[in-house]
Amino acid sequence: MRDMKRIGAGKKDRESVFILAFFIVFGLCLASMLVMALITRGATFTQTLFHADDSVHKDFFMDFFNSIRDASDFDVYSKGATLTPLASLLFHLLSRMMSPDVAATPFAKRYSMQSNQQAIVLYFVFMLICIISLSFIIKNYLQGEKNKALATVLSFGFIFIYPLFYAVERGNIIVPAMVCTAFFAFFNDSKSAAIRNLSYIVFAFGAALKFYPIVFLLLLVQQKRYKAALKTLIYFLVLFILPGFLYHGVGLLDYFKNLAAYAAENKWGQSFSIVSITGLVTQLGGGKTVAVIAEIVTCLIAAFMVFLAPKKWQKLALLAYIAVNLRLVASVYSLVFFIIPFVVFLSADNKKRTFDWGYFVLFCLLLLPLPCFWYFKPATMDWLFRLLNRTSVPNLNLVIMTPVVQLTFLVLCFDCVINFAAALKSGKSLRSFFLPDRKNLAVSA
Repeated sequence: MRDMKRIGAGKKDRESVFILAFFIVFGLCLASMLVMALITRGATFTQTLFHADDSVHKDFFMDFFNSIRDASDFDVYSKGATLTPLASLLFHLLSRMMSPDVAATPFAKRYSMQSNQQAIVLYFVFMLICIISLSFIIKNYLQGEKNKALATVLSFGFIFIYPLFYAVERGNIIVPAMVCTAFFAFFNDSKSAAIRNLSYIVFAFGAALKFYPIVFLLLLVQQKRYKAALKTLIYFLVLFILPGFLYHGVGLLDYFKNLAAYAAENKWGQSFSIVSITGLVTQLGGGKTVAVIAEIVTCLIAAFMVFLAPKKWQKLALLAYIAVNLRLVASVYSLVFFIIPFVVFLSADNKKRTFDWGYFVLFCLLLLPLPCFWYFKPATMDWLFRLLNRTSVPNLNLVIMTPVVQLTFLVLCFDCVINFAAALKSGKSLRSFFLPDRKNLAVSA
């Protein structure tokens, strides 16, 4: 695994002030949340992680259990499921690890799966594998010969990121999809050909599970590694298309039909948990047409900025923005993709700028669990309730997520444009940003 270690021994900024700041801020947030949970007998903990609304709280783990129910037979798409064919196949295999009557629990009795021993154990084993894998991947990306302790602590800390908690509480398959994407983002440029190729396959699997992580393929295109990009695309198409033939031969077509129906009926920003630009536009009173135009324009701008961004973590942050800005998937748990650029940001060996403190604050606001400090004096938040036309606010994370996501996008665009102008002024050609060097068309895959 030595080829997977990205921070070499002797690096001078091991004790980076940003890493120290992360430890301090993360520690304060986590400690505050735990202390307040002790004082309130768990009320603030529930409000922070599972929301205050009992109807939402009852739905814990149900993304996982509903997927098990839907995929227990091969008529998954007749039930309106929006699982990709590969995800349907994965959940079908998981359903065969429990008794048939549990796997085929009817919709009306679906909540009974939350108290079924087989279902609960299967869920925790599945999620435990994902979380351990993520921690292992982050640790191996960060650690150097003399930095194992720091890498271990950091990788452990990232397990407690708020969007990841949210995704685990939902039992959403975005968790393994993100883990696969992280492996690709960290190790696609490994010196080991075996690890590079493994990252392509792992990423293709993750993208075929959830579809939209495929946007991270743009990273290889931007790096002009066209052979690697083509190879990864082929892996993805095989994993995305072939399982569809198991579903009466038209699984892929039925998947897109259900996705279109799902898109037509909801996800227009009625909830705090919708973090896309469509959610912001809708909450500000804009119509659906304006929201869709905003979604398309911002995603295209972000894709363009990937080619201008000078640093890897900026490119990954822009790709993460595209992934969370798509209306169909724009729930808070999609913010787990911002874990990837934040890890690279903290480990970057280039000299940090004062301006980077702004990015640090934005990453922390997106990812860290913020304590419900107003719980003891709710009246202090009346101004916010009036502003949002709400009688209550579930938690601070949900309130700020949408504007912070869009602010992060604007800051990235501003920074990329400034760096692009400086590069052109210093003599760098416009062609070098977008077109391949004729001498380097055959890029190692």
